[in-house]
Amino acid sequence: MHIRHFAKEDINGVQLLISSQRSLVLYPPYTYWLISHFFASTSFVLEHEGRIIGYIGGLPINNKKILFIWHYIAHTTFRGRISGYGLINTVIDLGLEQGYQFLQCTIRQDNLKSYNSMKRALQRRGLKLEPRGTERLYDVTSNETITFNMYQCPLQCDVTPNQKSKPGEA
Repeated sequence: MHIRHFAKEDINGVQLLISSQRSLVLYPPYTYWLISHFFASTSFVLEHEGRIIGYIGGLPINNKKILFIWHYIAHTTFRGRISGYGLINTVIDLGLEQGYQFLQCTIRQDNLKSYNSMKRALQRRGLKLEPRGTERLYDVTSNETITFNMYQCPLQCDVTPNQKSKPGEA
């Protein structure tokens, strides 16, 4: 398995991965092009045998004070054999190296697997996922109200080092 920066050529693979699961919103290709063009240095894919099986999109905000995890997904077929920890650890290490103060993310309230995965990955590094509130948004196209929780994790210099989180390793 191999972790590398997200690139324009990965858009279709990431869209297929995201569309295979109900827990994330699938955006048009243009959205992913924007991420690959402007945020490739903070976004990563996990590959196995030439197939994208994981993705994490990181967006620097507030003058690089916050690294916001926009999308995070590991393919269900590989859960148990692999996890997205490598992707999360890559983003944690990047945040520490580049002086970010916080990681932030949003997770749908009904997506307990994503919450538990994120929480465990952070705990393994000595970090804590802190609740920051709840939002509800009405989606007129699906006639559905989406409820998600917002979380923040302070990044400290004394975080437990990770030995396998550089791009290229999973």
